[in-house]
Amino acid sequence: MNGANSGYRSQVESLVNELDGRIEKIDGEIGEIKTKFKTEYPAFFLRQAKKHGYGGEDPNHFKRTPSVDEACGLWLKLYGLGFSNVFEDGDVFYFAGGTRDYLSKDKELEKFWDSTGLDKLASLERGKQKLQGSISKTLASSRPKLRPKEELDIIFNLSHGDKEKLIDGVLGFQKIDGMEWRGKKKYNYYTDEESNEEFHDSWLYGKTPYFVIDRILKNLHLGKNDVFYDLGSGYGQVVNYVALRTNVRKAVGIELAPWRVEWSNRMAKKVGLKNVKFRASNILKADYSDGTVFFIFNPFSVDVLGKVGRRLSTMKGRKIVSLGPSCWYFDTMPWAKKIKDIENEKSYDLSVYNIV
Repeated sequence: MNGANSGYRSQVESLVNELDGRIEKIDGEIGEIKTKFKTEYPAFFLRQAKKHGYGGEDPNHFKRTPSVDEACGLWLKLYGLGFSNVFEDGDVFYFAGGTRDYLSKDKELEKFWDSTGLDKLASLERGKQKLQGSISKTLASSRPKLRPKEELDIIFNLSHGDKEKLIDGVLGFQKIDGMEWRGKKKYNYYTDEESNEEFHDSWLYGKTPYFVIDRILKNLHLGKNDVFYDLGSGYGQVVNYVALRTNVRKAVGIELAPWRVEWSNRMAKKVGLKNVKFRASNILKADYSDGTVFFIFNPFSVDVLGKVGRRLSTMKGRKIVSLGPSCWYFDTMPWAKKIKDIENEKSYDLSVYNIV
């Protein structure tokens, strides 16, 4: 990278880090509100439950503090506030939008709302989203001068922000909404393939989170002699990401749906990847004998997975990375020796196997 581009990258990094610092500050404020809310709301909801007779005839219902699920469930039951509640690791995340009109129904609720700072939560979340959008725009404006690998380096140095969406921006995956419907229509999927039960599951698409791919890469240590295959590669996200983050000799995706392959090759070309190739092929006929590592994220029916497995079983010394329910199959195969279970925040199994 020449001196001019180096200086431009420094400017981009400085601006992105400034925005990231502001997001970190907002996250701190949101965390304080959550802590106060979680500390004070059990007693409040217990009072409200008794007041409104929640619990029916059971006299023992109020002899303990309600759980997170019970308390928020009670909130919805009593007030119908329209919250979207997601429970993760015992914490509660909520978006307090458009609920102010309901507060006049109960002055005690209004007082509790204001005292815990919930009235600020919606504006803080909106401010955070705006800053995250600013980071996306800053990176997007840098693309004529910064290479995709440089953009990813900047993203990985961020402490906050939605890194998944930012990486999507680099790889072009923020634009695939609607691609499935248009692709299936273009290739007459609904008339030609819907009745093909053997490959029914192969037409389904599920995106692999980037943090999961990173966990895989940290455990595999791919090098210049490796040939990485994604069997059932979808829109090419895993293959393109692996090629950008490692120095593998070649990264290949095999995918049944031709519209996904067209998009994958287009995106690989857009980000300048020369060691990447996507092939539209029936997995039972495709040649992937030169692969050293095979990634499978449950793209096949049980019958097809078994047939693919029989081919893989002959490739001694290679590795398989399995994500999702396909792990149960490899766990039962004597030729697939599990060498590692990789921890990830998703509920999916993620394991690495040696073919012996």
